[in-house]
Amino acid sequence: MVLVDDHPVVLEGLRQLMRTVDSLTVVGTASSGREAVALATERKPDLVVLDLRLPDVGGPEVCRRIKDASRDTKIIVFTAFDDRALLRACVDAGADGVLLKDQGDVISAIQQVLRGERVLDQRLALAGDADRSPASAPLTKRELEVMRLLAQGLNSRAIAESLHLAPNTVRSYVQAILVKLGAHNRIQAITRARELDLL
Repeated sequence: MVLVDDHPVVLEGLRQLMRTVDSLTVVGTASSGREAVALATERKPDLVVLDLRLPDVGGPEVCRRIKDASRDTKIIVFTAFDDRALLRACVDAGADGVLLKDQGDVISAIQQVLRGERVLDQRLALAGDADRSPASAPLTKRELEVMRLLAQGLNSRAIAESLHLAPNTVRSYVQAILVKLGAHNRIQAITRARELDLL
């Protein structure tokens, strides 16, 4: 993976964190958007962990350029800024995940995205997602498992215990489900999942 952040302390902290997981390897770091795109073009990493605000190129444009250079490279926007318009633009430009830095479990988010799942910070109601057609955003296998347990009336903690996941991971799945189904709460999600024959 490639790590991108214009703060050296944050960049080094991320590098050290990745070293704690044997399955994750950092192949390069960058402190600007142009460096990030160059690294992604050259090394074609499985994943880029990208800060939203860089000194030269904005996050959405970096996402777009990375995807143009390496379509299979996954991108997680990992940021301290809850700027929903910019985050929405990153998702539109191809970002596979969005996580606020104070929310936290970046390792779990990375593992989810590498499995082909979408990750959105649970507090982000990204403008525009609710207007998308559910048919254009089918639920992943894991999201369907969470959806079925939601429909049985289980809360996030109970779902986490049932699926052997961290509660924060379950909350991320629930947020992704709400976004994909265009629902504002769990009841709406259950209703729409039934309308779409997902349950």
